[in-house]
Amino acid sequence: MTAFHRHARPAPRRSWLLALPVGYLLVPVPLLALQISGHSAWVPDFSGLSCILVALACVAHAPSAWSRRTAGPGVWSLTLALLAADAGAYRIFSIADYLHDPHLITVSLAELLVLLVAVLLVAPDAARVQTATPAPPPYPQLMAP
Repeated sequence: MTAFHRHARPAPRRSWLLALPVGYLLVPVPLLALQISGHSAWVPDFSGLSCILVALACVAHAPSAWSRRTAGPGVWSLTLALLAADAGAYRIFSIADYLHDPHLITVSLAELLVLLVAVLLVAPDAARVQTATPAPPPYPQLMAP
């Protein structure tokens, strides 16, 4: 999303539109099914759901991140690592809401652990992208009169 320089490839048209129905199929439909079936205690809060979904995305992306056949830039790995950092920070800050319930604190820490293990699967590819990307040229300094 930050590739706005003149040498950046143009974004593919309309493929992002698939994210909306996929997002609805992955999040609200299973949550609604759990609530209707009477298993509402299994429904995680928003930060827990974020951790779980990012961890699933990391696990789904891990085979292509480790494969040498798809040795293209690991932008997805870097994106997932940054998204995992955001979801993990949100989970850490939301633990304060559960100080009265040790079970929910344990569940929150387990979600963080699962997220950490999942992001470790794509972290080498994300680090490789960071070292392979050259620094942008510095902007010219304007001289003060």
